[in-house]
Amino acid sequence: MTDFTTVKKNLESKRFRVSTFATAEEAAERIRRIAPLNAKRHEDFKTPCMYTGVCADCNSPDRLCNIHMSIVKCFPKGRITVILTEEAGGL
Repeated sequence: MTDFTTVKKNLESKRFRVSTFATAEEAAERIRRIAPLNAKRHEDFKTPCMYTGVCADCNSPDRLCNIHMSIVKCFPKGRITVILTEEAGGL
């Protein structure tokens, strides 16, 4: 079995972007910091952070940061497939 460090090095050498965080709070903070920048790219979206530049933890129907996902374990083996692309999916 390959350890995470080896996988990360292999991904980074192929120009894939991998973000890792020590805690869930760090990951959530990054989402809150990046969401306003991402919202500004969508002209039709109307979120508070788009105008203020600061996450308001809003309930807007246009909210972009609705899903925070973490995979702890895959059971049964092979049930989850992760597809990596070279294109940026966000900021």
